[in-house]
Amino acid sequence: MTDPHPPRVGDLAPDFALPDLNGALVSLADVRRTAHVVVHFVREFT
Repeated sequence: MTDPHPPRVGDLAPDFALPDLNGALVSLADVRRTAHVVVHFVREFT
């Protein structure tokens, strides 16, 4: 899927939600109220 309007440097990320380690959904909007947000994706080789 190709977005006709890809994000540019400095654009705010769109809201999304991911499960935490306990399975509860955490949205970007929920944590955006804090000073910093870091999303870390771990790549595993199994």
